[in-house]
Amino acid sequence: MVKFRYIAFFIAAIIFSGCGSDNAGNEELLKATPEAASFNTENNRFGLEMFKQLNHRKNSQRNIVVSPVSAAMACGMTYNGTEGQTRRELADMLGWNDFSEREINQYHQRLIHYYNNQTGAITLNIANSIWHNSALEVYPEFLRKNSEYFSVFQSSFENKNFAREINQWARRETNGHIDKILENSSPEDLLYIINATYFRGDWKHEFNASKTTDSYFYLEDGTQKRTQMMWQKADLNYYRNGSFQMVELPYENESFCMYILLPDSNMSLNRLISNMDFETWERHKSQLSRKRNINFGMPRFRCEYSVGMKELMESMGVNNLFETGSADLSGISDKRLSISEVMHKSAIEVDEKGTEATAATSLAKSFTTLVDDNPFNLVVNRPFVFAIEEKQSNSLLFMGKISNP
Repeated sequence: MVKFRYIAFFIAAIIFSGCGSDNAGNEELLKATPEAASFNTENNRFGLEMFKQLNHRKNSQRNIVVSPVSAAMACGMTYNGTEGQTRRELADMLGWNDFSEREINQYHQRLIHYYNNQTGAITLNIANSIWHNSALEVYPEFLRKNSEYFSVFQSSFENKNFAREINQWARRETNGHIDKILENSSPEDLLYIINATYFRGDWKHEFNASKTTDSYFYLEDGTQKRTQMMWQKADLNYYRNGSFQMVELPYENESFCMYILLPDSNMSLNRLISNMDFETWERHKSQLSRKRNINFGMPRFRCEYSVGMKELMESMGVNNLFETGSADLSGISDKRLSISEVMHKSAIEVDEKGTEATAATSLAKSFTTLVDDNPFNLVVNRPFVFAIEEKQSNSLLFMGKISNP
């Protein structure tokens, strides 16, 4: 039995950038059909479940950041080489049963084209690649399909420069923010499937750096930690119920935004996340219908996250892919192949100017213009959930929680 290592790197970092794009033609591609909207919905549904499952694992107090879009795209490249039960399990996990392989590839290609053509203060680059060992005879049809939508490279994994080649590719595709995703390679590894995503966005309402204060963040175990708290006063879309507060922080052209969900004292962060599914998430967003004038404070934060996804995917119903002798990757080669691991690495950084995110692995809303002129204080000084969304495609780019900034 020959095994290959499937590595999808998703690295998110939020620092400072914005959005000023003229991408109307590409926006229509994302919303042209009900099928396209349904596909983005399924990707978000998968991403939310992925986030929930990771949060329920050991060390649940750890900060988390994931990239649903990047994870789905990496799975899509693998999907092109699957058959039988292996394909059915992946389709069930991702919600792709009603889509043809060609539709899946085309939808992802449209997203990549739209994201990679942002202008102004938003930079969003998504790159996908397949690297196969020259010792493995890969079916030309598999290479053709993936070459049409992604990038395919061939190399000898015995070459001592191979890891450097992959790292140089990732560095180039993420503006230098991913320096190393592969330490070394083994001749026994036959295939690497890699996704690299980079996001940089400026806030529409920048936090005033001169007003950043040394403050306390209250951890769930009752202890407190000193942190740098950023402040702004702005008219923001806001919603509150009996369990949490939710606010929308727009990036410069408002096509991209970050959502912050802050649990009330009667709601633990883990309970809030466990109650969250796609329908709940969409309902919460739809209730952000009233602008409020807010003195808003949140901590600077940086989060790095790395996890093996095999156990997670098995818990979501994908088992055959990893089973020696059972995995059906016959669309790739006539050799008996199986997946050894799926890696997810991510990072995010937020400061006064905005967000920078790198990852290697449309709900049309009509907001009211009503603004409450009486400002109130909203201070994110305890564990919270965040998400970055692109509104035209209704795509969750990144989602996570900060337990300890």
